[in-house]
Amino acid sequence: MGAETSRLEAADARYEEWSARTTSTREIAGKAKAELQRRGQRPPAGEALGPQNMMAWWREFQAGRNFLASGAAGHRDSQPYAPAHANVRP
Repeated sequence: MGAETSRLEAADARYEEWSARTTSTREIAGKAKAELQRRGQRPPAGEALGPQNMMAWWREFQAGRNFLASGAAGHRDSQPYAPAHANVRP
């Protein structure tokens, strides 16, 4: 019981720290959301991360992790990585 109490207290402390750190951002987001609702604007139907979009995002995320782990991004030989669409020159 004591170990469980300690674990829960630690989790609560982490939550309280996160809550204090993000209060301003969450308040601003709430005001923005209220203003959009007041104006009658709703998010586009296809924009939410529903199950289909989340699966596509996860596949892309995993592909990126695999790419980085393979060393193909140049991070192992200290070469900077820039996405193909970026107009960045090393």
